[in-house]
Amino acid sequence: MIKRGPANVKRNHARNFIQKQAQARMDETVAAYNNQVQNSLAVNAVQVVLYQVERMIGRPCSCCKTDVRPVQGMAAGVTPTIPQRDRTNEDLEIQFQDDDIFGSDMDDMIFNDVKVIDVSGSAPSGVVAVTTETDFMDSVGQGSVNCGICYRALKQPGYKAYGMHRKVYTHYDIERIEGTHMDHTSMPHAFEQESPDGFVSFKVTVPKYFVSAIYSIREDTYILREKPTLADGKILTIEDLRRHAGSAIDVYVKTERFTHIVFEFDLGVPRLNANIGGETTTLDYDRLQTMSDIPIVFGPEVSDVNEGDIVCIPERNLFLKIRDKERKIMQDQARLEWVCTARVLQPTEPLRAISKGYKLR
Repeated sequence: MIKRGPANVKRNHARNFIQKQAQARMDETVAAYNNQVQNSLAVNAVQVVLYQVERMIGRPCSCCKTDVRPVQGMAAGVTPTIPQRDRTNEDLEIQFQDDDIFGSDMDDMIFNDVKVIDVSGSAPSGVVAVTTETDFMDSVGQGSVNCGICYRALKQPGYKAYGMHRKVYTHYDIERIEGTHMDHTSMPHAFEQESPDGFVSFKVTVPKYFVSAIYSIREDTYILREKPTLADGKILTIEDLRRHAGSAIDVYVKTERFTHIVFEFDLGVPRLNANIGGETTTLDYDRLQTMSDIPIVFGPEVSDVNEGDIVCIPERNLFLKIRDKERKIMQDQARLEWVCTARVLQPTEPLRAISKGYKLR
């Protein structure tokens, strides 16, 4: 005898078929939620300047590589010969030891990819192999120098500013150089003046529409007081930039030693609002700034926030570095808000000076 089954059969989908309507209603709440976040930030928030890190984007920075330049007057394709003091050591070869006299096992694992350079002179015509840039970057630890250009990002410019046109001019952007030589032994590379009239010129790209501009001539992590000039020796002004809006202008730098020059153009984008949490101070003798981690809330207008981004609060002279983030999004990647945790930058960290400069008048 066949019995009738129960009436409440389990189903994979509801019988009322309202999933599409519910999804449509949820999508409609995104705009309303974004407006609520913007309204709340407009009431209890501070205006900040966000510098977003650009990892492995741009040109290699001179703080993590060396230039193998041919000697002047040498034919192309000829490897430079290093003179040997004693030509009798034909069987001499430099190799790394396998014991732990100069390091632990971890150090051996780190440097196990370093290629041995033969300096015995046994090569044809006594030619010594020169380490290339690729071999140098593969064998040397990266990001170990407090570089004022890339800030350990290993690429130039390292950071971009939200709502601004930030441009860093280094040895890659030399337009004209006289009475000045490049010091390739320093990390990063620096310009050194040989004569009082020596200069280096760069072709600065000026946006077509901008509100203001600041500049800073720097020697690594230090900001110099020198001012950029024009070809006729006059000091660069904001009116000179406005006359060249949408084009390029030649800017000259005359100083004893510098590494790069930075220009930041304010494009007139509304300042970014952020909600800063409470500040808690702890007793720590190893830190000059003893404030603990601070929570930060950004609105949905920020496209991306990453670990390592810098948040500058000019009104409070406070500089924060993002440690972690929580991105609140919908299933279609629609942004709701950003909830981040940041730490206070110490006075000895070069990133505190990333937003500093002189305003052009």
